[in-house]
Amino acid sequence: MHLLKSLTINEKKILAVAYLKAQGLPGRAIAEILSDNGYKIDEPRVAVLASEAARKGWMVTQTAEWLFSPGVLHEIRTMASPHAELETHLRSLCPRATLKELRIFYSGAEGTSAENWNTRLEYFSLPASRRVSELLRRCLNIGVGWGHTLAALVTALEKSCNGPGGPRKPQKTLFIPTSGEPLGPDSRPDRASSALASRLAAWWGSEAQPLSLAGVAAVIPRVFNPSERQVIKKYVAEIGDFKRIFGPPAKSIPLVERLDAIVTSVGSFEGQWQMYQSQLIKTGGIPVENLRELAAGDIGGSLIPRQNLDLSRSKQLRLIADSWTGIRLEHYQRIAGIASARKPGVIVVAIGENKAAVVHEVLRLGLVNVLIIDHTLAEALKRISTARVESLSAASQ
Repeated sequence: MHLLKSLTINEKKILAVAYLKAQGLPGRAIAEILSDNGYKIDEPRVAVLASEAARKGWMVTQTAEWLFSPGVLHEIRTMASPHAELETHLRSLCPRATLKELRIFYSGAEGTSAENWNTRLEYFSLPASRRVSELLRRCLNIGVGWGHTLAALVTALEKSCNGPGGPRKPQKTLFIPTSGEPLGPDSRPDRASSALASRLAAWWGSEAQPLSLAGVAAVIPRVFNPSERQVIKKYVAEIGDFKRIFGPPAKSIPLVERLDAIVTSVGSFEGQWQMYQSQLIKTGGIPVENLRELAAGDIGGSLIPRQNLDLSRSKQLRLIADSWTGIRLEHYQRIAGIASARKPGVIVVAIGENKAAVVHEVLRLGLVNVLIIDHTLAEALKRISTARVESLSAASQ
């Protein structure tokens, strides 16, 4: 049952406050956003409206969002968004209109410094997990990435949601890892794709046995010469679950070609705490300077080439990317290209302003259908978009 379309301005304010509250924003930040958008309101008034939203059952949470007609929800999101122009710009980047949805959630709990990454990630993951749960409820085949951000998201799902329910039976859903295991003494197997897929299957209540790539190294170390690497790849291709996920196809199409959704994140080679960067540098033996020169970052482990690489550098990048055993860019392109109302496609979850350049690039390449980010990454993307507009304007003069 949808809400009436003819809402009073006060009812719209109530819904806007509820929408921002569900994202974890404090009252002061909500008041600033609504005031900046022309709806003058102070922090005490925000508290009153939040109480009114709770009394009416209008809190925009995992289930309450379904109460709103698409038109009403769009109007409230626009009214409550400090980044309406950013969404328009990001959509314009994407070929074939691949970006269907942008969600921005707050990651700055009161008193939390920008350096306190774990606290910020935990704060962001709670509201982000609600939206991810909604998106996955109709999916049958779900790909799962790896890393710190996804591990926090899975933890939030386990704490806040008892599985998505919805129109499909949970036991039919299959969670599919999309990369092998990290190697090395400081690797984090608890953040590996197989471990996260297993946890999601348990949270979902799926009776289907989750697949595992536990016997597959995410990156083939450079200590192996080319002929040895080919033997390793041949061996990996014979591992049962790897063959089911990636092929080569036998009687059925590989699962990576049949994903309804994949939940993943992106990595930047500017920071020092990226799992994939660590794997390539410490296990793969790739100097970080080479990575930064050749790639803008990665999406779920698949390297994103920098624009305008010459033939020599393109070859270097291909050699580095060849050490990766997991999902590849062409898979993301295919999944993103067939997304629909029932198939959310590629869901990217990321926080931190250092991810702005790589997020901008994966959008430009048409690899993302749903982008879920925090407010600091949104601000950084806004700066990039503003600089791009100014650059184009100057070039046209």
